Formats: sequence, structure tokens, C-alpha cells
Amino acid sequence: MAVPPGHHSDPDYTVTTALRFHPGELLLALPLRLLAVAVLGVPIAGVIVFEVIFAFANFFEHGNIDLPLKTEKTMGRFFITPAVHRRHHSRESELLDSNYGTIFSFWDRWFGSYGESGSGVQVDTGLPGIDGAIGVMRILALPARGVFRGR
Repeated sequence: MAVPPGHHSDPDYTVTTALRFHPGELLLALPLRLLAVAVLGVPIAGVIVFEVIFAFANFFEHGNIDLPLKTEKTMGRFFITPAVHRRHHSRESELLDSNYGTIFSFWDRWFGSYGESGSGVQVDTGLPGIDGAIGVMRILALPARGVFRGR
């Protein structure tokens, strides 16, 4: 059975890209997130507020929109914009290895993974050799096959 491309294999960078994370990533992240909530003693209301903000930011950064250049430049100093994060979804591994952040761009700046991008910059997204729907087993095996670094 063919399914839409996954998060990074999607050649059409749209808001739906934000929904297509690998189930293995979600399963590995959940225990760490729960542990952080327990250790920090975050109240349920705090978790809900965080999740709503995170979801909004995730949809925004994966939106196929171009902001006015002045707005893009100003926002990009502090926040992850669609153009800033689109670079992270590039087919080119040099660009793929940048702009990992969600919500704030300072993390990438601090860790040296920030790369300039803007609404006027065209980025070819997706993974080489995957240009549409693929089989479920193939898409689940992509992380194990090392396709993210051109291997």
C-alpha cells in the first residue's frame, strides 16, 4: 500500500508535512518528554499550553508561505519562520544539516547549525529518489537505510 511521503521525504513542503513524523521518532520521544515533565514537576496546564504553542509553531514553520522580506528578516532573528525551516528539508545534505529548531532560532545560532534563508530563496525539498507516495514498509525503513546523509 502506498502512503504519502514522510516528514523529510515530502517533495511538497506544506503544512501537512508537520503531521508526518516517523512513528519510531514519536515512540522514542514520548518517554523523554514524560520524564522531563515528571522531573520538572510541570503542571498539566503547563503541558497543555506548551503542546498548543508547539503545535501552532510546527504548523507555521512547515507552512508553504512566503512572508514579506522585511517581516521574514525581523522574525527570523528570533523565531523559526517557514523559509528558515524549509532549508532543513532540502534535498542537499549541507542545507539539511541546519535550522533544526522549532519556535526559537537562537538554539541553532548557539549550536552553530543556523543557516541563512529567506522567502526569496528557492529550496528543493524531499529526499533524492522519493518523489511521491511510496510503500509503507519502505517509508518506515528510511531512517535505517541512511538516506538522510546521501549514503
